[in-house]
Amino acid sequence: VYHRDITPRNIQVTSLGSGRPRFGLVDFGLAVSAENWRTQEGPCDLGGDGRYWPPSAWFVFGNGVTELRRHPTMYHEYTRCLDIHSLGLTGVQCFVQMLPKLGVAS
Repeated sequence: VYHRDITPRNIQVTSLGSGRPRFGLVDFGLAVSAENWRTQEGPCDLGGDGRYWPPSAWFVFGNGVTELRRHPTMYHEYTRCLDIHSLGLTGVQCFVQMLPKLGVAS
């Protein structure tokens, strides 16, 4: 399954008894079958928050899937690794938000 909307608002963080955080992914409203996405004649149904799209999704937005097929590396990203970019951005953002707040020097 490709979630297609991995953002901090769709990550649930709970604390286990040991105090270690536990992460979960919620809101699968835009999810698609990975197998169908990879084999469709044109996986061009963009979804989710554009701030978390991979470069290949922006390429599809501007140029279409037909043009994307001429760029094998980006086509691979778009059809095989769709959520990796947004998961990385979300992970960094969640990590930074969990850091202790630093005091402001006067």
